[in-house]
Amino acid sequence: SPRPDLFLLTPEARAFRATYRQDLERLQRELSIAGLAACPVDMAQELPTGRPVLPLFAWGYHLDPALWKRRLDRWEAARVRMINPVPALRWNTDKSYLSELYDRGLPVVPSIAVDAVDESALAAARRRFGTGTLVVKPPIGACANGTKIVPPAASVGAKGPMILQPFMPGIIEEGEISLIYFGDRISHAVRKCPARRGYRGAG
Repeated sequence: SPRPDLFLLTPEARAFRATYRQDLERLQRELSIAGLAACPVDMAQELPTGRPVLPLFAWGYHLDPALWKRRLDRWEAARVRMINPVPALRWNTDKSYLSELYDRGLPVVPSIAVDAVDESALAAARRRFGTGTLVVKPPIGACANGTKIVPPAASVGAKGPMILQPFMPGIIEEGEISLIYFGDRISHAVRKCPARRGYRGAG
């Protein structure tokens, strides 16, 4: 077979192996139309260094964050040509960056990063946000794994770092819009709407 122009990083976790294949094949077809041959590579394998690697299907990294971070370090040391640079992947892995952006005044969902969740942390967040219903979620997560909706006056305990946010009703009523950029140019937008009576968005 011809030497691929790029590699597509694919998940190691068995839970995702059956679900990503259709998307992978669709992407390979579209890239082929554009004249690019793309070959999948499992994230558990040693990644090639000669051709760029697109980490589009890096699903499951949140299941073992420490392993994911070690892999990022190894890929960076080996100078793997990641299309999304390793420093950007490392920064984007931990959603505490939302708190950084919020503190800098950027127009993001208000977010507070805390070392642990207790009644005092919830009370402080409610005062700061001016709302009663909060979202509590792990800084490294996906698919709303570990995310809790905490109603007014209710309490919840959670050990370890977490992110606190005000619950945004628009997520249920209108969905969430993701803006897709290539470099500094917007390509398209995707509205992700939650399942009925849910809050988790689906692409």
